[in-house]
Amino acid sequence: MTPAEWAAWIGAGAWVPQIAKWLHQRFAKPVIEIFSAPNVQIGYTNFGPVINLTSNIIAKRKDSIVDRITMEVTHGKGDSRTFTWVYLTETQQQITSYTGVAFEISKSQPAIALKVSTLAPVDKIIIFIDMEFQAVQRQHIAKILDTYNFLSKKDEKNALSELLNTKEVSDWLDFFRKSMYWKEGSYNVKVLLRDAGTRQPQVQQFEFSLARHEFEALNCNLGLVEKSVSEIIYPSSDESKKVEPINWLWVRPEIRRIP
Repeated sequence: MTPAEWAAWIGAGAWVPQIAKWLHQRFAKPVIEIFSAPNVQIGYTNFGPVINLTSNIIAKRKDSIVDRITMEVTHGKGDSRTFTWVYLTETQQQITSYTGVAFEISKSQPAIALKVSTLAPVDKIIIFIDMEFQAVQRQHIAKILDTYNFLSKKDEKNALSELLNTKEVSDWLDFFRKSMYWKEGSYNVKVLLRDAGTRQPQVQQFEFSLARHEFEALNCNLGLVEKSVSEIIYPSSDESKKVEPINWLWVRPEIRRIP
């Protein structure tokens, strides 16, 4: 073999690591992992059952675009619900006033897609709701609004008070009370993160428990829902109507990641 041929072989060999790297980047599938803060926020509001998960998400092997995150939450006695991400929140800045009180400036956005890099983890508060609950809820709200519009044409001043005594509101309150999912006891949580490229969900399991006093706190929200009828009738954009905000009760049980 001539010196020129040896040089050609050596030059070609130098490309092998780079080609291997390109092939790995082209065909590797991302591995996505999610971690949680020590506590998870659980609620039951006029949005139905809500889970706010303070999370840390990382990608291995390859960057990922996560286009869907769901939770399969199962009580120890078998009752199961599926929760879907709807909002992402992140703390952008923390400010301390001259009195020493700290304020956080946060940014929220609809949960459409989330880029997760292999270089740095993504910290987000992910808000999950029960979409099946929401579908039925929308039907009830549409009927309540139709009834209110009918009543307001006859007597706008007393329309809201009359609305509270209608069948439409009664049916909605009955649905809300019967849909109370949270109970005392343990819950298994499967978080499914779907990568947009592979379309295959990757699963991470967690578990938490609701003590009796936490269940009782959430159950108190059943008595607050009737007050939220005015929020349905008068949206927050209507500055002419001042609606008293409802202080829904939340609990923060410990949550544990199952390896």
